This record gives sequence, C-alpha cells and structure tokens, in this order.
Amino acid sequence: MARKSGMAARETWFVLLLCVAAVVAVYARTAGFGFVVYDDDEYVYANPLVKNGLTATSVLRSLTEVRAANWHPVTWISHMLDVSFFGLDPGRHHLVNLALHAVNAGLVFLLLRAVGPLACAAFTALVFAVHPLHVESVAWISERKDLLSALFGLLAVAAYSRGAARGRQASAAALGCYALSLASKPMLVTLPLLLVVLDYWPLGQRPAAGPFTLWPRLWGKWPFFLLAALASGITLWAQAEGGAIQSLASYPLAVRLAHLPVAYLFYLEKLFWPSGLAVIYPHPGVAPPAWKVAAAVVLLLLLSFAAWRLRRKAPYLLAGWLWYLVALVPVIGLVQVGYQSVADRYSYLPLLGPMTALSWGGYTAVRQWRIERPAAAAACIALVFLAVVAWRQVGYWRDSFTLFHRALAVTAPGTNFVAENHLGLAWLNKGDLVQAERHFRQALTIKNDHFGAWNNLGIVMLRQKRWAEAERCFRQALAIRPAFRAARTNVALALYFQGRKQEAVAVLEEALAAQPNDPVALDNLGNMLLDLGRVNEAIDRFLQSIELDPGFAAAYADLGRAYAMRGERRRAMEYARRALRLDPANPTARRVLGGQ
Repeated sequence: MARKSGMAARETWFVLLLCVAAVVAVYARTAGFGFVVYDDDEYVYANPLVKNGLTATSVLRSLTEVRAANWHPVTWISHMLDVSFFGLDPGRHHLVNLALHAVNAGLVFLLLRAVGPLACAAFTALVFAVHPLHVESVAWISERKDLLSALFGLLAVAAYSRGAARGRQASAAALGCYALSLASKPMLVTLPLLLVVLDYWPLGQRPAAGPFTLWPRLWGKWPFFLLAALASGITLWAQAEGGAIQSLASYPLAVRLAHLPVAYLFYLEKLFWPSGLAVIYPHPGVAPPAWKVAAAVVLLLLLSFAAWRLRRKAPYLLAGWLWYLVALVPVIGLVQVGYQSVADRYSYLPLLGPMTALSWGGYTAVRQWRIERPAAAAACIALVFLAVVAWRQVGYWRDSFTLFHRALAVTAPGTNFVAENHLGLAWLNKGDLVQAERHFRQALTIKNDHFGAWNNLGIVMLRQKRWAEAERCFRQALAIRPAFRAARTNVALALYFQGRKQEAVAVLEEALAAQPNDPVALDNLGNMLLDLGRVNEAIDRFLQSIELDPGFAAAYADLGRAYAMRGERRRAMEYARRALRLDPANPTARRVLGGQ
C-alpha cells in the first residue's frame, strides 16, 4: 500500500511539473513583451491607483471606487503588488500572469485527479495549460483579473468538494474563496449552479453520496447565491456608471438572442480548431444570417439531446455540457458590454467542461477498444499541436502594432473599428500624428458613432494645434456619450488654447464635479487658474492632484512653479526637485530650479 501511495505521489508531482513546463514553454517569451494600448494604461501604467504601488490609501480606494467600469479590488491590489515589487517593468508583470496560469493548470489537475483516473486529469490539465484560446487571458496583462477569478474559483470548488465529502454544501473556506473570485472579476456569478452540476458529477459518483435531488441542493447553496446576487448588482451598477453597457437601441434584444447560439458554437469550434484568433471580434450590431442561427440552434439541441440520452452511461458528458452552457451565461451577450461579439478570454473556465467530458469519454473508449498506445500517441500529438499554435499566438502580443494588425488580418475587412482605433493610439503614443489620424479616421469610417475614436482624433488635432477642429471632435464625442468625462476635460483644453480661458475653467470645473478623482484634470485646471492669476486656487488643485497620484511628476513641477509665482522660493525648489526625481527631464521643474 505504501509503495502504491509513493508511486501515486510521484506521478502527481510529475504531472504538476509537466503542466508548469508546458506553460513556461508556451509563455516564457512574454517576459520580453511590453504593455499594449488596450486597457494596460487604464489598469497599470497610467492608473494613479496602481502605478505608485501598494499603500493603505490605495487599498482603501480600491475597495470603495469603481474604475474601468468594474469593481474588482483584488485585481487592483494584485497590480499594486506587482508595481511595489517590480515597478513598471512589463516583463515581470507578464511573468506573474504566467505563474498564475501555471497554478490554475495545476489546480485543474489536482481537482480532477481527486475524482478520476490520472490519465484523464493529466490530459485535461495539459490541454487547459496550452490551449491557444487561453493566450489572451495570460499574455494580456490587463486580464490578470481572469486568472485571479479562476484561481479563487477553483479554490472555492476544491473547498466545496472537501466539504461535500463531509455532507456540507457550504463552508467558510469555499465562501471566502468565492468572494475573492468575484472581487477579482465577476465571471463566476454562476458558480452556485456549477456546484449543482458538480453534485451530479463527479461528486455524485462517490459511494457516500446520496441520490441526486435538485431542490435541496439548490437551497443548500443559498450563501453562494447571495454572494452571486450581490456581485451581479455591483457589476451592473459599475458598468452602467462606466458607460460599458450597450443600450437596447444599439444592440436590440432580437439581435442579442440571435447571436447567442452562434456564440456558443464559436467557442466549441475554436476548442477543436483554434485558428484565426483575434484580440477583438467586433459585434456587427445586426443579427447573423437566419440559416446560421438555425443551424446553430439545431446543433446545440442535438448535442444537448445526446448528452441527456447518455446521462446514465456517461454522466460526465451531461455534466461537462451543462458546465459549458451555464458558465458562459454572464458573457454570452444577453447583457452587451463593450463592442465585442465574442472574446477568447471568456472561454477560460467555461471550456473546462467540454475538455473534461472529452477526456473522460476518450479514456472510456480507449479502455473498451484496448488501443492505449495509439491513443497515447494521438494525445501527445494533439498537445504538441495546441502548444505550437498557442506559442505562435503568444507572439502576436509582442506589441500593440503586431496585436492589432493581426486582428485586422483575421477579421472581416472593413469591420474592425476597434483594431483601427487602437492602432491609432499606438501611433499616437509613438508620436506619429499622421498615421494616428489615418487610423482614427478609418475607425470612424467604419463606425461613425465611436465616441472614443472621436476623442482620440481630437487629441491629434490638439497636438497639431488645430484647436477649433479639436473642439469639434471632442464635442462630437460628447454628443454620442454625454457622460464621457475625458472628452469633457479635453473640450476645456481646446477652449483654453483658443484663448477662451474663463469658459475652459468653467467646463473643467464641471467635469471635475462629476469625476473629482482625476489627477490630470486637476493639474490642467491648476495650470489654467495659474495663468489667470488665481495662484492660491491653483495650488489647491495641484495639491489635490498629488494626493490622488503621488507619482505625478508634472503636478509636482507645476506646484513648484505656483509657489515660485507666490514668492515662496524654498517650497518651489522642494517640489521641483521632487518632480525631477520622478521625471529627470521635466522642463517645468528645470525652469523653476533655474530661477526662471
């Protein structure tokens, strides 16, 4: 017995190391990748809550503020910890994502190994580790939330499974892990229903498990349902506040319902043939062709019928299928968030159901037909194929230009306004205003009501000193999205540079009344007030800006300039030196130190 136990432990460690090795082989080169212009600024390098590292104040604000149209404090704290340890080195942030994905793959193996054969658990975990659909969740720094949500979700399942073996449907450990999962990303609001699926299989296959009855199992999970309801309410409110939820006018209910079966089939198709993957698949805003919807509905019904008919002989098929259908509900498009129709990252945990069902089904067939060696060879070939495709997909995340050119190459020509807009941002960050303008205008040609592209085009106009044109762009963005605070701030800048300074101050004060925690807007207002001779008011704004973003070099330099104008030379020098410690090339700080 001890010998068998020792062999089992060695096999377990071998598979865990294999999972880690597979993840490293696919993702190691992300250590040389940078940030991308798609959310990484908002999540890390330009986020004042994150870029200054972990502090008591930043943790408190992460718990009480909505940012990026989400409330997910665990995610913010994770990014803060990265900055505290590694600064803004994107390679290290990428490696943390790699480590989290490796841990998740290991957890998948351990969870499945506890309820089934080693071969099934190992194959499922390795497919999970190297599948190309997971590249987006791992290679995109901003998708740390996906990895954390899955990590704590899997830990919640592990704690629940251990409690279920003792006859408990909810435990403090399971509920605590579930709360952390929801506070990372509210993807797993359906976990209470997924636990019912697990009660059916594999937990229901244990000798001590009683007959499966639905209502008592649902009722026994009321604490999980309560957490899910709270997270859903907070998420809907946060996304509405952030303007992320699309209206029924833009995406009618009939369009969303028609898209639903097509989306379910999309992920299944990519599970078996992961080609043409892109960072963004823009939603067309219209229903798919009727034949496509009908074919998708028929195929989904056939798969559902087959899983149901085989439920006694192969319960893992029904369980895996239900896991997939239920886990995708929050992101299947009934509530349309953003511009995507589907997204690779949405499949991170949902496809674990079909992966597991296929592994168990294949294992059963192999044993019945006694084809162990050919099956093992086929499994190895499949894993190598997936790993090679994933490794290639990882390469597209090297930088923003590669990422969005790839998206344009694999999506329908003339449709991907999101990729065009973000290519424009990449060129804007590089200082090429001609290329930036070209891509922003192309985005607007595809989707003329894209308020973000209008705002970005206005920024190009500002940098080209075409003030009136910039104002028109920003006002067009506001006409489309009246709550777009960045555009309102930019309107103030356009007015200011046209010499309409009092009007600019009024607009900026109005913007700050709606969003008082914007350090850049406060710094801009301070400079406008300083130019109008309202030095004391300007100093107050600069101090507020620094309080919100202690690493904001420009605000320190501007505060030094303000104190110099007030004749307080010692204070002026102090703040100018602070600015130069943060940004040695800051011209304002250098002028203050030079006595200008």
